[in-house]
Amino acid sequence: MEKQDERSLPEKVSERLIEYILEKKLQKGDKLPNEHSLAQMLYVGRGTIREAVRILESRNIVTVKQGAGTFVCEKYGVSDDPLGLCLIENKEKAVKDLVDMRIIIEPEIAALAAQYAKEDDIRELEQRCLEVEYCIRSGKSHVKSDVAFHSQIAVCSQNYIAANIIPIIASSVRIFSELTNYTLLEETVVGHREITEAIKRHDCRDARESMMLHVMANKRRLSQPL
Repeated sequence: MEKQDERSLPEKVSERLIEYILEKKLQKGDKLPNEHSLAQMLYVGRGTIREAVRILESRNIVTVKQGAGTFVCEKYGVSDDPLGLCLIENKEKAVKDLVDMRIIIEPEIAALAAQYAKEDDIRELEQRCLEVEYCIRSGKSHVKSDVAFHSQIAVCSQNYIAANIIPIIASSVRIFSELTNYTLLEETVVGHREITEAIKRHDCRDARESMMLHVMANKRRLSQPL
């Protein structure tokens, strides 16, 4: 017996809109056709299109800008808090778990970055490295720049899954900084430089080892009294 599709019409239309985005190879920031055009294209009412767009917006696949239209979201389907960190009461345990996951994942991603990074991606990584150092030297919060640095390493790896996973894992940077009162600043500067240089040289072994040392420094700090 054929299984009945129990999805609502807006849910079905939202999936068709995802297919359209993929077929047209729309990139982050690209604009979708207006509501009227989409309704005609998919043979549904404009109300159904609005509901379908709301579903995609809740999934961070599209974003609606009032007066401008509907665009492919910069987050491209990645939730703001997919790990539910905001609901975890024991932040110290949460960040320790996240650092353990970084030890497992990030050294290998750094090695992939060293192997596959393109010249444009490396230049962007160097810029992200300098931004972190600038924030630290000038006494500003480096958390956002730090996450951007680690995210760029994932971009350098040319691995789509890594590019989506690392911004999530790197969210531990913010919690770590809050727990430790922004310690390990000099270690962060040196570690980022060594990782960047290894990737720039396309040295997979050094990139892996430099990342391992960088993340292990965080783990050691967490083992000390906070």
